[in-house]
Formats: sequence, C-alpha cells, structure tokens
Amino acid sequence: MSRSEPGKIAERFARDLITMLNRTVCDRAFVGVLERPDGMVVFGTGLRRGQRAEPIPMKTRGGVPCWLTVSGQLFLDGDNYLTVKKSTFLVSAGKPAVELFHYDYERDKIGYPDAHLQIFAHGEAWDELLLASGRSEGSVSKLHLPVGGRRYQVALEDIVEALIAEGILEPQAGWKAVLERSRDEFRRRQLAAAVRRDPSTAVAELQTRGYTVAAPDQALVSNVVQFSKSRLRRLGRRGPRER
Repeated sequence: MSRSEPGKIAERFARDLITMLNRTVCDRAFVGVLERPDGMVVFGTGLRRGQRAEPIPMKTRGGVPCWLTVSGQLFLDGDNYLTVKKSTFLVSAGKPAVELFHYDYERDKIGYPDAHLQIFAHGEAWDELLLASGRSEGSVSKLHLPVGGRRYQVALEDIVEALIAEGILEPQAGWKAVLERSRDEFRRRQLAAAVRRDPSTAVAELQTRGYTVAAPDQALVSNVVQFSKSRLRRLGRRGPRER
C-alpha cells in the first residue's frame, strides 16, 4: 500500500530520529510509522505493524542497561500541516526494565499541562507533602510537572544530551554536532508554528528592530500559500510542523 502525504512526511520524520539516535547513543535503533484508517499516523521505537512501541537500548558508561521508548500520534491540522497530537519520551533502566521518567505531550489535555514530566522516585519529604495533600505515599510519579507548554517543550535531543552530560550514556564521536543540528531543526519548526499562530507579535518585534513589515495583499495570499506548500514538498519537509 502506498503512503499518503502525511505518511510520507512522518516517514521522513522517523528517518531523522533514527539517524539522530544511531549517531549519538544507539546502535541499530528503529522508529516505525503506521497509518490508521482514521487518518492518524502513529510512530514509535521498534514499532512494527500491529504492535506497540518498544524500548530500544542506549549505550551506557557503567554497563547498566538503559532504554528509550519514543511513541506518538500525528495528524493533519486545519492548515494541512502534520501536527503532533501526543508524544512520549520514556527512559527506563535495569533488567527487567523499570521506568525512571517520561516526558509527555498531549494536545489540549484536560486537567494537566499539555507538556509535562513525570518522575518515578521516592523521598521522605515528597511523601510527607503528598500525604498532607491527600495523595498516597510514593505517588511522585503521578505528578505532572510542566515543561514549557506547547511551543517550548523539551526536545528528545535535550533528554539525550542531559543523560550524556550526567555521565550515564556513552556517546559516539561527533554526537554533539548531531544533536545540535537535529535540535535546531526542531526549534525552527516550533518558531515557525508560533509565528503562524501569532503573526502580530512577530510583526511588532520586527518593527521594533527597524524592519518594515507590510500586510499581505489578500488577493495574492492564496497563490503565495500554494506556492509555499509546493516548495516545501519539493524540499522534503522534515517532520511535524508543530506540537
């Protein structure tokens, strides 16, 4: 079965993740993409048809097994951009693997921040605070700690870099340049999405820096949009436009 346009873009996104992981802290990492009948595109580490995302091993300095699980769902938004509906970056360790923490994003989540961190940990001070607030002992992992919201959330590259910086993972030569290049692409997409959602703020900031910004000629907008989208397709748009 041939891929739809969203599926093709998602495949490029998955290939970029594979390249980034295998050139930094993994060997033979695989990120799969599946298209659902409802138009949603699912991606995940180790994902094969009909299966869920699976943890993939990362190389550690101390020899203790450490695993990464990446999963998520993508969809086309009203402007025809591939967008993240939800995603999870989960780190676990040991045999059998025990979850340590995970960064989650769930678009328009009710009751909790869209982008949040959950940590599996214990501590007397935490237990005292949680018990006093009516929660159960050892329920730190149930807390949803905010991490930057929809536009400024933690990137997967940030997590990999932090684990390297803390001496947990054993990176390959040249890892830093790979991470920086991959993260820069992600941040540019986020910035472009932020400007698209709030152009007036972008215009105001450019004007304070001496730029002259003209409002678009509405008669030409449609042609310009179509040209831009066509150009992006020719260039091979890399990954979801925004989260």
